[in-house]
Amino acid sequence: MKYANLDLGTIEAVFNKLGGIEGAQAFLRDEVTVTKPAKPNLLQLVTTASVAAIESFKSAESFKVDTKKTATRIWYLGDNFTKHFGRKEEGASEAVEIKVHKLTESSLDAPIITELADKCEITLGQFFALLSKQGKGEAGPLLTNGWANIAYIRDDDGILWAVSASWHAGSGGWNVEARSVVGPDRWLAVNQVLSR
Repeated sequence: MKYANLDLGTIEAVFNKLGGIEGAQAFLRDEVTVTKPAKPNLLQLVTTASVAAIESFKSAESFKVDTKKTATRIWYLGDNFTKHFGRKEEGASEAVEIKVHKLTESSLDAPIITELADKCEITLGQFFALLSKQGKGEAGPLLTNGWANIAYIRDDDGILWAVSASWHAGSGGWNVEARSVVGPDRWLAVNQVLSR
């Protein structure tokens, strides 16, 4: 026998899955195929948020560490964000509805990007516009409980990054960071993802 460790219990279980003797015979005649059940979506739509048209956007004028005076309080800018987005400038962008998704399971960036397909990217200006609507940690579509709101944004060299913002109530501002989309770290299912 080709499969030395095969026992009758396993054979019976396979036959039961196929629908008994008749089902197994239909499978052998190629009248029935076996497929894996479809995997549930990695992202679940929570809401949408409107972002008005933007004439132009300069990161250095908007992303400033300040938790007292500015309308959009920023507590921390990560090194990667500062290096790759600190001087980013963008031209005009149209008004858009940004989709806010809940991650249904922990994931690397690649599967998230694959599921979102051509809708995965937003602009840095659109991301800041959303942060501004909750600039002091107010309730809204973005999480303000310490977990991340993730957006996929290109830097000036055209490289796609996962840019995240999480609200830190104790520090009174947004923590904004950027990380490589090919890195080994997973986003936890408690986080949200933004897309077009």
